[in-house]
Amino acid sequence: MAYVQITKSQDLLGRPGLQKSASGEPVVSNSELTAMTLEADDAFKNVVPTTSADPEFVKSASAVGFPVAAAMANGGRTSGLQSTLGRLGDVLNKLGADPDIVKEITLSGIGNWTTTDGPWLYDLESPSKKVFPVLTPLRNRIPRVKGVGTSHRFRRIDGITGSQTGGIANLDISMAESVTTSFRGLSLNRPQKVSYATSIANVPYKLQGLSDDLTWAAQYAGVGFEDLRGLINHNLLLAHMMGEEQLILAGRITAVSAPTLAAGNISQRPAGSGANATSSETAITGITTQIYIKVAGITHFGYTIQSSAQTVVVSAGNVVDVTFSSLPTGCHGFAVFVSTGAGDPGDGSRFLALWNSGPAFGLGYTGGNVFTLSGALPTSGATSPTSDSTANANAYDGLMTQTIANGLVVPKLNGALTLDAITKNVFLPGWLQFKADYDELWVHALESIKITDLVLGASGTPYRITVPVGSEGGVTGNYRVDRLVNKVTGKTVSVTPHPYLEQGNVLALSYSLPFPYSEVPNTWSMVLPQDYMSIQWPVIQMSYDASTFTFGALVGYAPAYSAVLQGVQPS
Repeated sequence: MAYVQITKSQDLLGRPGLQKSASGEPVVSNSELTAMTLEADDAFKNVVPTTSADPEFVKSASAVGFPVAAAMANGGRTSGLQSTLGRLGDVLNKLGADPDIVKEITLSGIGNWTTTDGPWLYDLESPSKKVFPVLTPLRNRIPRVKGVGTSHRFRRIDGITGSQTGGIANLDISMAESVTTSFRGLSLNRPQKVSYATSIANVPYKLQGLSDDLTWAAQYAGVGFEDLRGLINHNLLLAHMMGEEQLILAGRITAVSAPTLAAGNISQRPAGSGANATSSETAITGITTQIYIKVAGITHFGYTIQSSAQTVVVSAGNVVDVTFSSLPTGCHGFAVFVSTGAGDPGDGSRFLALWNSGPAFGLGYTGGNVFTLSGALPTSGATSPTSDSTANANAYDGLMTQTIANGLVVPKLNGALTLDAITKNVFLPGWLQFKADYDELWVHALESIKITDLVLGASGTPYRITVPVGSEGGVTGNYRVDRLVNKVTGKTVSVTPHPYLEQGNVLALSYSLPFPYSEVPNTWSMVLPQDYMSIQWPVIQMSYDASTFTFGALVGYAPAYSAVLQGVQPS
């Protein structure tokens, strides 16, 4: 509005023939002014390239802005225009405005416009990009069965005479023509009776769920970009699926005991030497007088309570090995927490140690029997746990937990993985004890790489490279072993890396039993009175609230036909 008033009060268009009011002001309507302005704009565009335009005037006109340029519509002559410039500057000054405010518009802004608040478009691509992984291989693999009530109950016959399972002794069924066998207090001439081993299973159903909310303002502000209400419901489902995957893998109801750290569990050696040395290993640095070490066992969801501390005076050039040949049942490995000082600075300054060398570089635990402290001591990060987080009474026991408790029990490997260890520590005892014939080995990524290296690096191992005709320049390099032959039974067993399984643990699963009369169609099932349900809560405040919900548990009908090999040292 101030711009129009200035134009009316000053004859900036250079037209002396304009009708004037009694006070001498031009009588120009807004529509006439608009037409004259457009006319001047066109004239300015046409006249600037001509030689009749004075470069100095063009420079001055550009500095002041468009209204002055209108004077050039009368042939581009500069006569009288310097006074026009002065008159315009006087008017702007009287209004308290700086003539420079209309000089130019750049990406730096003009006036109080800024780079972020200027009149330029915001190039926002819609919708939001979802770049998080959703990996649920076990959830996708294990059948889901309808349940009822508050728990799932069944009865097992774990062994009968002749099965050599369930603790039933072997029996010679040969007999004489005349024998005596007791039948409910009667001694009769009958063959020997069959013995049974049985068990009762009662698996309580547990609740699982997640929630999210969206304010009204956020929902309506996002219109045109993304359906945010749909987004939170979609993400709820994905998050619930991933949470269920980890419960299926390693949910745990009962807490795990803490390991006991003694002086004999700790040793030191020169960096790069000895059986436990790893590639690029360097001596410990950052020591102030001595170090103080505590350990905690790990499960999938957390740590045991920490152990007591052991003090170590480390010699120059050395690393420290913390070794456990055995851990409390249920541990997937152990973590080391370390502090330094002339005196123990306490748990608040005792930080989680990471592998600083070797194939497990960056991991904050070991699933094997040895963890090596090397390189710079940690000065930040997670501190040693003062409470247990290994279990949740509201959870259900997952595959690892049920198999460790009731599956094939094998000794800890306490060393590097070998093909022979898989055969003799998993395949062979599984067959000898239960006649188990596994379907799949679930492993950490490091163990997947190790198995491939072992197979392709074994002496005399046959493999081939196929070069398709016409694609001689497109040969694919590298390889991965995704199946192993069970040397005991001849069955091909899948080898699959699991995204969440802790290093050092090999989980061997059977999905079905190797005999048809078992009444066990699946050895593992998710039994749920209520499968996935999405809830849109009533609106009681200015937000949309949503939840997901399931009610059920993982049921292992025959956990003895699965196994866990632990204590695999990263290598």
